[in-house]
Amino acid sequence: MLDLMDIQKDLERLKKNRDVLEHLLAMTSAVGAVILELSGEPVVEAGAFEGDVSGFAARIAALWKAGQPVCRSFGEMAFEEMSLMGSNHHLHIVRAGLEHLLAVAWDRESNLGLIRLYAAPSADRLGALLAEV
Repeated sequence: MLDLMDIQKDLERLKKNRDVLEHLLAMTSAVGAVILELSGEPVVEAGAFEGDVSGFAARIAALWKAGQPVCRSFGEMAFEEMSLMGSNHHLHIVRAGLEHLLAVAWDRESNLGLIRLYAAPSADRLGALLAEV
């Protein structure tokens, strides 16, 4: 049987996660952000990513996993963040706790330094919120 208290807690946790993403977007002028599980399942999205982002999140997770062997060839255990730069749109991916990733997309209205400045503490906060389960 569904426990209404558990559902209420889950909804509050999702709202807190969304609030962190909205703050990140506001401070950086990024166009969108999504928190996803390492398996590729989206948890919460904001900005341009609102709606069905399942396929996009799965591709981000696959990209992250594909980069890890490259990391090991440099003698590192794992990448903590990854940035992809296009001519107009860019993507920054950072680990958020043990089981999640934060992906932030931006365009010419922002820059990588600003994204990294706010993405790191946002990922830490999201990782802590998601660990409360």
